Amino acid sequence: MDADVVIVGARCAGSAAAVGYAKAGRRVVVLDRARFPSETISSHTIFGPGVTELKAMGAFSRVVDLEPPEYVGIHVESSDGDAPTILRLRVSQGAEHEPTISVPRLLLDEQLVATARDAGAEVREGVTVIDVLWRGGRASGVVYVDPDGNRQTIKAPLVVGADGQFSTIADLVGVSTPYRYSHSKRCAVYRYVKDLAPEPDSSTVYHWRDGTSMGFGFPTTPRGTMIVMFIADRGELDLARRDAEAYWQLKLQHHPSVAARLELTSEPTPVRITDALASYFRTSSGPGWALIGDAGHFKDPIIGQGIRDALWEGRTLAEHTASLLENPAELDRAMRIWEDTRDRECLLAYLVAVHESRMVPDSGGLRAVAQQLSKADLPLLEAVAARDGTLRRVVTPKVAAKTVLAALRASDDRRSCAADLVYEMALFGKMIWNSRRSGFRDTTSVPALENMEEGWPRQDVSRSPEPALRSGGLTGVGVAQ
Repeated sequence: MDADVVIVGARCAGSAAAVGYAKAGRRVVVLDRARFPSETISSHTIFGPGVTELKAMGAFSRVVDLEPPEYVGIHVESSDGDAPTILRLRVSQGAEHEPTISVPRLLLDEQLVATARDAGAEVREGVTVIDVLWRGGRASGVVYVDPDGNRQTIKAPLVVGADGQFSTIADLVGVSTPYRYSHSKRCAVYRYVKDLAPEPDSSTVYHWRDGTSMGFGFPTTPRGTMIVMFIADRGELDLARRDAEAYWQLKLQHHPSVAARLELTSEPTPVRITDALASYFRTSSGPGWALIGDAGHFKDPIIGQGIRDALWEGRTLAEHTASLLENPAELDRAMRIWEDTRDRECLLAYLVAVHESRMVPDSGGLRAVAQQLSKADLPLLEAVAARDGTLRRVVTPKVAAKTVLAALRASDDRRSCAADLVYEMALFGKMIWNSRRSGFRDTTSVPALENMEEGWPRQDVSRSPEPALRSGGLTGVGVAQ
């Protein structure tokens, strides 16, 4: 059969793109290995800009029907062995602000797929893509295996990979190795619990950190549910896999504040484990193909921007290209423009996420400034999540100067505090400079942050420009979609 666009992967990015193409009158076929509802690892957090994207694709009403909790605040507890620094940051409420919500991917992705179908996209579940078709050096469709084990072919002038970190499409077009990345030295273990805490605690995000590991508590839906997560040194991964429950108890001993919060919970699910936390940018467009969502770019989930960015990428790719599918040269040019736009949109957030995910104790200077900012009661969470310059309007030079002076006055060691702040400001300046000066597919990294020393572990599959169809069924394709 023929289509205008074939999208591999039906979650956030894939569904958003499918809606965009379908609304533009294009015939869209979406293929996914999963059968929905289907779980995937996520922090589940959707800040205001992500809610805006849900509304843009027409999925928000479905998500609201799931009755997700709206965050009212974030409790941050930072310790370096002394008395912890505790911050309470509010989340703005009211009609002028989009809510910050949390929805398990088991429920969210099902609603996104339903929205794509309602828009006119055809979504096929339980299928495995095994090859990309090529014609004249361009991607021209895919070969997949249907649920009955039969090989099927879809021809289309545009193949979109929205199939996650271990992208089959990235592998098949030869770009699975990122051109820019930062290895994570961390792993994550998490579980769901029934939360018995009253309001406002049951609508408050909890974040505990001590420089060697972190703990999180995210209220989610169904109401009265919380996802609890520890992020720790990747060297502990084998221990966690040998006995996940024993490892969980070990982390509770290490974080007594987490243990105290969990006294108000019950009915824990089994522990889940992952170490797929490396951040990266892949080449994300080529002749007849594009990568969106985690297939093309992934940032550490600590800043909770992945869902929003995936929805935004899917929507904007469709806006850039839906009218150009019959013009290969213009289509490829539009995709390169879109890719450059994506990188400029996401690069600073990527660097901030790498910064925040470092396994180092918070400096005394940072903790002092954070305390002063929390006292100012500014809408910091919304400003940071917006990523549109709002933060500069909220934290003006005057506010920043007053905050730093107040932090220095309150510090027991002003010299050390000042040294910490100078270092952090210089590092942040490097991040800003790097994000603004970077050219297309720029590999210039920030050495103090990005960890590229280990080399990327997943290598490209060598393929000819127009690879022949493989006759071995699923042989050699073992990556998840």
